[in-house]
Amino acid sequence: AKEGRGFLLVEDVLQQRRRSSAERFDAEMLCARPSRSDAVFTRFSVGRHVRRVGVDRGLEWVGGMDFGMRSPLVMLWAQLRGEGEGCVVEVVDEYIATDRTMGEHVGEIEGRGWPGVSWLGVDPAGGARNEQTGVSNIGWLKGRGYRVRARRGGVAEGLEALRWRLDGVGGEPGLVIDPRCAGLIEAMTCYHFDGDRPWSGAPVKDGHDHAVDALRYLVMNMGWGGRVERRRY
Repeated sequence: AKEGRGFLLVEDVLQQRRRSSAERFDAEMLCARPSRSDAVFTRFSVGRHVRRVGVDRGLEWVGGMDFGMRSPLVMLWAQLRGEGEGCVVEVVDEYIATDRTMGEHVGEIEGRGWPGVSWLGVDPAGGARNEQTGVSNIGWLKGRGYRVRARRGGVAEGLEALRWRLDGVGGEPGLVIDPRCAGLIEAMTCYHFDGDRPWSGAPVKDGHDHAVDALRYLVMNMGWGGRVERRRY
């Protein structure tokens, strides 16, 4: 392989590693037995990924939002430190609440006093019009002045992007969460697959999915490895 006469060049293997999470690379490239744990994020560690974030209002701030009425609406604020593959997503704060209108949610969100986000990653399904108001959640946010990104992609793709962030580049994690984000930290720890239906490949929707979804929309709208793909509604 080093001399170019093998099945794969070393450079190709290294490139594949940079594009994959450690868990996926171990299974697909090293033929290691997959983890039997039901946890979605087996490599998430409070010790490694949770720390007090030094707020820097000079950095770019972005957001992720999972819509909800009876289920929680989740908003995450993050600052982006660095550029390219070495960019670190630092989640600074969270907002989680139920049984409120979009206007009430946004009033609470804007009252937190954080810098305005340069864009907000959301669920593409939020483009559907509300039967009562005739305005979609995405349309409402755009009318409020938010730049909305709603990249379409499967759950599996989004989870792999999050795992890639957890692994990071050069030994440092690409995702850190401030301890004030207790709901997100609990979700990252407890989000799991159905142990009785492992073939389904779908995480269990037991409430922990909402915070993870908000983070997934944020990361997916950054683009793979920090490259941005713009898509507006």
